[in-house]
Amino acid sequence: MKALLQRILPLRPLRDCGFTEADFKAFPQSVEANQQRLMTNAYYPFDLESVEAVYRKCY
Repeated sequence: MKALLQRILPLRPLRDCGFTEADFKAFPQSVEANQQRLMTNAYYPFDLESVEAVYRKCY
């Protein structure tokens, strides 16, 4: 399944999508403010630092 998805919609680093270093602080704050339902029901409890770490890993 993973190989099929990679062929249909290949993963790209966030930098290829226009994500910049400045977005590492602003984007997690936006996610926290606008995605409360997803954040509170997540299996893993996320805070701003955790969300930023995810984006840095995908950068």
